[in-house]
Amino acid sequence: MTNYLTRLLKKMQPVRSICSHSANITQLTHTHTNTAKIISVEGNIGAGKTTLANNIGEILGYKVFYEPVNQNPYLAKFYESPKDYAFKLQLWIYRQRFLIYCNALQHYLSTGQGVILDRSVYSDRVFAKTGNNDGFISSTEYDQYELLRQQLLNRVIPPHLLVYLHVSPTDCLERVRKRGRIYEKSISTSYLQKLEDEFDNFVEEMRFFAHIFFYYCNNLVFKFKQCSCRRSGVSVYWYDWSKYGNIEKIIADINRQDSTVENSKNINEVKKFICNREEILSILHPYEIANLNDEIDQKAELDYWLREQIQ
Repeated sequence: MTNYLTRLLKKMQPVRSICSHSANITQLTHTHTNTAKIISVEGNIGAGKTTLANNIGEILGYKVFYEPVNQNPYLAKFYESPKDYAFKLQLWIYRQRFLIYCNALQHYLSTGQGVILDRSVYSDRVFAKTGNNDGFISSTEYDQYELLRQQLLNRVIPPHLLVYLHVSPTDCLERVRKRGRIYEKSISTSYLQKLEDEFDNFVEEMRFFAHIFFYYCNNLVFKFKQCSCRRSGVSVYWYDWSKYGNIEKIIADINRQDSTVENSKNINEVKKFICNREEILSILHPYEIANLNDEIDQKAELDYWLREQIQ
């Protein structure tokens, strides 16, 4: 904890952004004046994201979009044999997270209701990078993943706000054991520690992708100066969630956060893209047909998910 805070306090120089601007999208300033927000709840496995997302959604009247866990055909196989299934899992779950994010954006933009994501597509890289570092995802596969990631994230807008729950790997493992999912029995403290290390990098990236960054720990709020960024719109709130925490404080932080967000993307182009099943398919198909066709009927599977998730 101390090392993490020290590192962040020292490293106040910008790092590379989450994704670069797409050259083929008209650059246009769009301002959200709605008080509702797009919120992503992030944290390690077992941190308590789903419970908090549900509570925030109920209190604020936001729609919650959940991570695809129960329907995942690769998750259990990955924990049993990570070398054989790491890249398959990463491609499959990235697709689902992206489609869910599109669904959340579409709901927000069409209804004005706030949305909460129980982990978003932006933190997906944490797991891909960990797999690459462990040798389960090759450098060639990781390069493919990064290319797909950039192709898709360049076409959407980021969340307004990210809520990060910090829990030690030991405590996360204890919570994972308590919830008793059979396919998670092989999760180790060392794996959770590796994820935490990558989450540290992710939080730093999002911090410099942001207007203002807050820490909330031990009932103190440390407010850093406004960052000068090429892109603005994401604010990151970091919470010590080792003993859970004060939900009312989080709600107050969310309500205090300015919902006026500038995005240098044509919002009409974003709306068209997230509703365009054929265009999304054209980006996803080459990757998935090349890597997943031994497990699922690609066309039937992709068409089913796109019909269900992009309305």
